Amino acid sequence: MKVFLCPSDTRQQSRLSAGTNIRSNAGSLPNTYTDANSRFAGPATVIHVYSNAVYRAIHTASLSSVTDGLSNTVLACEKLRGDDSSGIFDSSRHTLKLNQPIDYRISIDGFTEICLDPNAEFVAFETKSGLTWLFGSPTTTTYNHVSGINMPFVDCIGNNGVDIVSMASARSQHPGGVNVGLADGSVRFVRNGVALQVWRALGSKAGGEPLSNDEY
Repeated sequence: MKVFLCPSDTRQQSRLSAGTNIRSNAGSLPNTYTDANSRFAGPATVIHVYSNAVYRAIHTASLSSVTDGLSNTVLACEKLRGDDSSGIFDSSRHTLKLNQPIDYRISIDGFTEICLDPNAEFVAFETKSGLTWLFGSPTTTTYNHVSGINMPFVDCIGNNGVDIVSMASARSQHPGGVNVGLADGSVRFVRNGVALQVWRALGSKAGGEPLSNDEY
């Protein structure tokens, strides 16, 4: 569906793909398995709650719960699509899978340190990010504000058999940044060099971080 695809993304669609460049904001934490009222969750993500071996999905946010302000909270953003290839690695589109269990309660900086460790062991890489929006899985329909925009390092994912923990960065082929849709319905272009603390503040719905429009 063309409404989900960015014309600037030059990667061709497979006829078997239901691809999207528009990803909902999972917040500024590396995990999606968290309390629905987490102040660092994103406004558009679906939170998966693990209880008694049953996965449930609930919407996280009403407009009134976005206490950081609708104009200071990102609802959705661009992310480059993966492809159907399993052999050619692309650091801007694919996601490395950590070869170690990750506690879902890990801090944002703790998980980033693991992902960027030059000695980290990876078991494989995921190539289908953004190709199956109709399945609604967090790894194909969301992104997060753990790292900055269009970062030179690759995205990273880990789990402990149940919970998904990830660094899923906003990425585009636009020169200099990405387009974001804010919770107030407006669209803005955010530059690559925006301060990480500002980008993370834009990712949380109720983080309480001070933020002004001239910072992004």
